[in-house]
This record gives sequence, C-alpha cells and structure tokens, in this order.
Amino acid sequence: MDIKAYRSEIDKIDGELAALFCRRMEIAAEIGAYKRERGLSVRDEARENQLVEALCGRHPQHARELRELYRTLLALSRAAQGEAEDA
Repeated sequence: MDIKAYRSEIDKIDGELAALFCRRMEIAAEIGAYKRERGLSVRDEARENQLVEALCGRHPQHARELRELYRTLLALSRAAQGEAEDA
C-alpha cells in the first residue's frame, strides 16, 4: 500500500470516529439532563475507571494510548453533561 492509500484509509476512519464522537456527545448531554432532573452527580469515577480498564484489557497493545484518549473523551463528556453545575 502506498502513502495515498494509507491516508485514504485514515480519512475514512476519521470520518467514522467523528460521527461516533458527535453521537456520544449527544448522548452525554441527554445523560446530563437525566442526572440534573434526579439530583445526581455528573462524575462517576468508578464507572469511568471500569470503562477504561475494560477497554485497555481488550486492547492491551494500545492501553497507554486508550487511557490518554479516554481521559480527554470523558472530560469532554462530563463538560457536555454540565459538570460545572456540580461544582
């Protein structure tokens, strides 16, 4: 495969990732509304740790990168849920 083909494949994956990320953020906002209605805290550290460890366990060859990715992703999700309102 040449560099153009690799880049084309990456572009396709990036498009899929962006669409999935946007959907995840929409659901995070819905979860935030649910939690606010019920007086629940935005942050669930046990749930976050469980999620990250499960993903890292399934993909140990990229565990370090997954931890970094999900640190950012979960922070963005908490922001979409309105974490500042919890503070």
